[in-house]
Amino acid sequence: MDLALGWTRTRRPRGATRWKDGTTGSERGGRRAAFGVDLDDDGSDRAHVPRREILERVETSGTASASAPGEAVWTPRTVDVRQKSPRQWSPIALAFLGDAVFELYARGVLFYPPAKPLDYDLKTKRLARAEAQDYLLRLLVDGGELSEDEISIVKWGRNAAYGNIPTRLKGKGKGGHGTYRNASALECLVGYLYVADRARLEEIMAVIMSESAITAATEV
Repeated sequence: MDLALGWTRTRRPRGATRWKDGTTGSERGGRRAAFGVDLDDDGSDRAHVPRREILERVETSGTASASAPGEAVWTPRTVDVRQKSPRQWSPIALAFLGDAVFELYARGVLFYPPAKPLDYDLKTKRLARAEAQDYLLRLLVDGGELSEDEISIVKWGRNAAYGNIPTRLKGKGKGGHGTYRNASALECLVGYLYVADRARLEEIMAVIMSESAITAATEV
């Protein structure tokens, strides 16, 4: 019996193996091949489709913009939270998005100079850990980089009920909990700005992804 598909087959003394649905093994193989063609075939050879044409195909699910002459960049279409009630998303949900955005920026910054994959991974983890993000949030707040609205988002994110605090921080008592809450608050802010104001996000990330900020954060 094929456990994945639930087909049973009986062997016959002569002829091809026939499955319970009346098809032979070769027919089933051809059916699977045809199904794959139906999914991928759009009338052209995918190996020779220009990059710009591929981007145009996903226009309905994202935005294609030119970042340089002759180059198009596709980014996922996101919801503008300014047109919605902010409470429609929880701070934990925004932190979930912000965590990924923060790490993407971190990986981009650490991509140069070239390094081994393991070194990339270790550097990214050091910059994305709670202690480093706690430092970077304090850098923004103490440096007066945030507006009143952004400070309110930080407070909203910091006061959320997070239940997945790393074990290494639990052992530090209230200090460890505070570190994790500050890190989550930064991710909440990053997630909010990602969907609400990309230009402002770039300004914030330029501060916390500067060479001096990264060096100090990874040494905490």
